[in-house]
Amino acid sequence: MDNSIVAKIRRLLQMDCEVVVRHSYQETNQCADALADLGCSLHTNICFYESCPTQFSHLVVVDALGVFIPRLISV
Repeated sequence: MDNSIVAKIRRLLQMDCEVVVRHSYQETNQCADALADLGCSLHTNICFYESCPTQFSHLVVVDALGVFIPRLISV
C-alpha cells in the first residue's frame, strides 16, 4: 500500500464527503509551515502541545495581525 502523502490525499478525496483543497504559498501561513517543518524533524508519530511552542510565538502574533509578506512569482 502506498503511504505517500499524495496517495493519502487521493484516498481522502475519494471518500463520500465534501472536500475543498486550496493552495496557499508558505509565506501566507507561516505557522502551518513551521509546524510542518517541526513535524518532519520529530522522531515520533504524534506529539501534543499544551501551549504554543516558544519558537512559534512570534509567528502566531504575525498571523493574528494579518501581516502581509510579499512574494514575487513569475508569470
